[in-house]
Amino acid sequence: MDKSSLCLSAIKATRDGLVITEYREGKSLISYVNPAFEELTGYPIDECLGRNCNFLQREDREQPEIEQIREAIKLGQSVLVTLRNYKKDGTLFWNELSISPIKNEFDEITHFVGIQKDVTKRVNLEEQIKFTNLKLEEANKNLQHNNKIDHLTGLYNRRAMDEELSDFINIARREKSTLAFYSIDIDNFKLVNDEYGHEVGDTCIKYVAAQLLNVFKRAQDLVLRYGGEEFLVVSYGGCNQQFDCLADMALKNISGKEVSIPELNLKLRLTVSIGVYSVTVTNDFNLKKAIQNADSAMYQAKQEGKNQVAYFSQ
Repeated sequence: MDKSSLCLSAIKATRDGLVITEYREGKSLISYVNPAFEELTGYPIDECLGRNCNFLQREDREQPEIEQIREAIKLGQSVLVTLRNYKKDGTLFWNELSISPIKNEFDEITHFVGIQKDVTKRVNLEEQIKFTNLKLEEANKNLQHNNKIDHLTGLYNRRAMDEELSDFINIARREKSTLAFYSIDIDNFKLVNDEYGHEVGDTCIKYVAAQLLNVFKRAQDLVLRYGGEEFLVVSYGGCNQQFDCLADMALKNISGKEVSIPELNLKLRLTVSIGVYSVTVTNDFNLKKAIQNADSAMYQAKQEGKNQVAYFSQ
């Protein structure tokens, strides 16, 4: 077998689709396809000869890879792309297409050879993996968000404190403005739980959370359930007089109303003790210390009779 016959036999035997196009006057028209191409596309050789390979794309021409192919042929360069093609029966397949120029003895491009592989399974698997990864990413985001939310009240919980407060602290530090910390605790809450049960206790906690959100509703206010029956509110962008006014409003909103418990035909009047600490944020600001100072003021309010606001002082 001479070399020409050997090459032709090898081309016919290869499992990949092979197409040779003649390049003339800027056009690239099919002059040969091997049996694997016929099997891959469903088009017999006599329906391919003299045509541009773009008939495999049908009307699906909005593919950036098509422009890559045109540019490579125009510049006489090799190119490797994966694009959507369609078999004769209309079945979509993903075609990994490698195109290379063939030159004559005068270094002129006379033909292009294209090797085609059906990579549909691989592309579908990649898409499935991509979709799964997106779902996992979304689930992780939801999990992270849920881990920061107190499910009873809908407020941020203690886990979210550092992350959510960081913006407040950075803004206050940059503007050298004041942050106010409110430590708020429901008075005699253990007695409520012991006498009426935890479900009533949960109702009371949700009630206090709602009242706090009604008072601290600016974008500059952050309300957290700090733990149990204790809440932490942080505000910036105001003066001490405004901070004091907000504390008084919170106290009156809670102690001035009754919590209705319909299932027990019961109405409870709750009170809270509020400790306030305000500080101008500087580079040596310590969040943990600020919260401790607000807590200290809140315990002072407890000691002085509860149902009142106390302010931290050195």
